[in-house]
Amino acid sequence: VSFLDEQVGRVLTAVDRLGLRDDTIVAFTVDHGWNLGEHGLWCKHCMYETSLRVPLMLRVPGRRPGRCESIVDNLDIYPTFCDLLDLPAPEHGLDGSTLVPTLDDPNATIRTHSQSRYHHGRSVRTDRYRYSRWEDETGFHGHTLFDHAKDPDEANNLADDPTHAAVVAEHLQLLPGLD
Repeated sequence: VSFLDEQVGRVLTAVDRLGLRDDTIVAFTVDHGWNLGEHGLWCKHCMYETSLRVPLMLRVPGRRPGRCESIVDNLDIYPTFCDLLDLPAPEHGLDGSTLVPTLDDPNATIRTHSQSRYHHGRSVRTDRYRYSRWEDETGFHGHTLFDHAKDPDEANNLADDPTHAAVVAEHLQLLPGLD
């Protein structure tokens, strides 16, 4: 992480040194997180927050620095650039949404949830919960529900707790279908 942090600093320093600060939008993100022993895993391929949550940093000329906690997707980067650069969105449409409202107001909400998939696993993250489910054409294989307000390390699976049945049902409705 410190290595990546240094590289971001080098890019921003170079943009400033070249006099491009007022004309350059800088975006930094990655395609996945990585488990470094969390949950006994040393990998990127799982449905835990450590693999599915990624950083997204934007530096936009004329915008004040800030931190936004809104749920966003990497799919939102393309429409954001279209919006910031005053470019028309493609005729076929875009799955993402512009993040410009969060640049003006860090408390703005872009979306209520974010979806992820890996093989037969599907996951949805809302502001409080992450629900993941594994199933294929042969049937249901398991699920997890984590309450990030009380359990940010995802140590207590609530998916089969009857007191959370309504939360599971609500999140199940947000999951993409099987292919």
